[in-house]
Amino acid sequence: MIIDNPPVMREIIEEVKPYFTHPGAEEIYTVKSREMDEYAERYAAFADKIWEEEYLKRPLTCIEAMRN
Repeated sequence: MIIDNPPVMREIIEEVKPYFTHPGAEEIYTVKSREMDEYAERYAAFADKIWEEEYLKRPLTCIEAMRN
């Protein structure tokens, strides 16, 4: 969520109001939010492809089959 979906993480931060443990830790959600969104878009091109090829096309495990 931090890398692949930063808008969701920003919503959670707004709602929960966490305490950042070191100076500047919040910058990836404030100052660098545009850069994070752009990175997430580039990352999605790889992650979505891998998700489709490696996860969605693999056989279900026993536990997954029982849940379906």
